[in-house]
This record gives sequence, structure tokens and C-alpha cells, in this order.
Amino acid sequence: MKIYLKNLETSNWELFEGDYKTLLPEFKKRNIVISESAFIGYEASIGDGAFIGNRASIGDGAFIGDGASIGDRTSIGDGASIGYGASIGYEASIGYGAFIGYGAFIGDGASIGYGASIGYEIKLNAPIIITNNAKINTNILNNPKELLLKSMNLLPNSKGIYTLYKRVNKIKKGLYYSNYDNNFLYKDREVVKIKNPNMDVTKSCSSGIHVSTPFYWTKGNTLIAVEFTEKDVITCLEGKVRLKKCKVIGEVKL
Repeated sequence: MKIYLKNLETSNWELFEGDYKTLLPEFKKRNIVISESAFIGYEASIGDGAFIGNRASIGDGAFIGDGASIGDRTSIGDGASIGYGASIGYEASIGYGAFIGYGAFIGDGASIGYGASIGYEIKLNAPIIITNNAKINTNILNNPKELLLKSMNLLPNSKGIYTLYKRVNKIKKGLYYSNYDNNFLYKDREVVKIKNPNMDVTKSCSSGIHVSTPFYWTKGNTLIAVEFTEKDVITCLEGKVRLKKCKVIGEVKL
């Protein structure tokens, strides 16, 4: 293991080499906690007071700032930078060359693309997906238009309408029922609404109409296209959008 730690007297970065047991005393002097099952890449930099969880992976040349926390089974890509005091949840993924600002919070299961930038003290406390090279300087969980663009590369048409897809079960031409509620029906060219959707933007799997790209779905014998506006969006997490309502366009053949 070759990693950079801060010199205790000057605070300048200094290269240390050795196995985990050899370097453990140096970690303790700096209040660094690194799980023995974690992987630390070549010449990564680990700041004082940092925490790196079980089976976490820190890429070559990555930077982990003072007091930053990396959750269990989380992957930090080569050359990525995690600012001081930032917190990355468990089973998250930070792409190579990505930048996470100081004090930022990235939720469990989140995926931040390569080269993406998350601003200082931004809180993304959900399993959000951020596309490669996207720049996030506000809490986009409360901004559907930016969320759709920077999470799923989606733009509306000139009338502000988005199009996505879902799988359902066909009853007859133009009529379908939900995979999860046989009484919840979708009809071609009609608007379908949820009576009491869960409006919590941090919840991916909850009450609402779930739509995504054509190959996201595994259940249901029929693929339909739907359209919606940003006002219909509750949240966009884990590669899918949860809606209050949408209009059914009709069946799509692949």
C-alpha cells in the first residue's frame, strides 16, 4: 500500500508505504479509521479523521479530505476528490475524476458519474443517479427539470412534455392493468392519476406512477409510452421517475 497522509508537524502530504498492519499506527495518530477489508488504491490521499468503511474501495490517486466518511461497500473512482467533512453513504458509487464538495452528503446507493461535480454542502440524501460530467450546485431533488436532465439525460419537447415508458399487462387493445394493482387501469389517450401519492422526494419505491426507459422493466407483457410535464414529477431516483399523473400515449412495439 502506498498512500499519502499528512505530516503531523507540517500538515504537508507525505507518502507512506507498507501493509495495513504496518500503517495502522500512522492511521491512529491521525484519527483515521480504515476498515481492514477496504481497498486503498495506489497513492490515494487520506485526510486526518477520515473514515473508510468495510469493503469500501478507494481508487488510485483519489483524495479523501479531513473528516470525510466513506460508507461500507462504496466505491470511489480513480482520481476522484471527496471534500473535507463530506459523507458518502453505503453501497454508493463515485465515478473517476468526480468532485464532491466539502460538507456534501451523498445518500446510500447513489451513483455519481465520472467527471461529475457536486457542490459544497449539497445534500443528496437519496439513491440518486447523476450522469457523467454533470455539475450540481443546488439541491436538484426539489428541481424536477434539472433532476430529469442530470439524472436521466431527459429534455422536454417544445411544449414542455416528456416521454417515458412502463410495462403493464394488456387486457385488450388500448386497455391495460398495472403489474402491482389489477384494478389500476391505463387507457390509451387518457390521463391516469394517483389519488394519494407519497410526495417524499427521497423515496424511490413508493406510491406513484413509475416510468423509465424501455429496457428498465422486467415485469408486464406490454410496453406503453406515457407523457408528462415537470409539474407531474414527484422524484427521479435509481433510474426511474415517480409521477403524480401522466397521459397514456399507447402501446410500443420493440
